[in-house]
Formats: sequence, C-alpha cells, structure tokens
Amino acid sequence: MSERLASPLSRGGAAFFSGPLGAGKTTMIRFICEALGVTQPVTSPSFDLLHIYHTERLTIYHVDGYRLDHMEDWDILDLPVGEPDTVLLAEWADMVKVLYPRRLEVSIALSDRAPEERVVTVAAVGMRWEQGGEESDGI
Repeated sequence: MSERLASPLSRGGAAFFSGPLGAGKTTMIRFICEALGVTQPVTSPSFDLLHIYHTERLTIYHVDGYRLDHMEDWDILDLPVGEPDTVLLAEWADMVKVLYPRRLEVSIALSDRAPEERVVTVAAVGMRWEQGGEESDGI
C-alpha cells in the first residue's frame, strides 16, 4: 500500500492523513518516506510540528497539525505549495487542504474485526490517480 501511495508522490505533491489517535498515520508516513528514498529515521512531529527529510530528488515535509488551531499557526511552518521537488505529508491538517487543490486524502480507521487491522481509504482530489498508483495528470 505505501509503495502505491509513494508512486504519484515521487514527482512532488501532497497527501493528507486522517484518522483517530493511534490509527497508524505516522507509521504509514514512515513507510511512504522509505519508499521515496528516506534513509534516516522517520518519527512523529507531534511536538516539533514539522520534520523535513531529504532524498536525492525530493524534500519531504512531514507535519502534524494536531495542536494548530488557526491558519496563522500554519503560516509559521512555511510549507511548500506547488513546488515540484517537494512532498507534503500532513497529519491533522484539514485546515490547509484548500491550499493543495491536487492532493491525496488518506483516511485510516480502526477495524471492527481485529485491533491490529486498519481500513484505509484513499481519494485523489483534483487529479486522476489510476489503480496501481499510476497517476495521469501529475500531482
């Protein structure tokens, strides 16, 4: 799953992750970062708000907006918008989705069947993302 999400992001873009605390948003982002070529440890930015990772081709911004209540709070992070060699992976960031009209929205829910299972829903907004991770319009 994470490789299929990483594929359209490998050329830059944004993905927004939602779900309850402990659903696995940061874990999924860790796997996506690894698929994009990040070699350093990927950790939750809950307290720092933002972690930046570099690969040979991309700069990846991993943001956690759980404690950000106002748009002005987001402004201080100076997140990339539309820059081709950057990827934004954002948790708890519904407030800033409007700045990214072309994005992936990833929802992670706890399963009713087993506590270790998750239900993941992915939607491509403002773009076409084909089954298998191939995206035809660019992200």
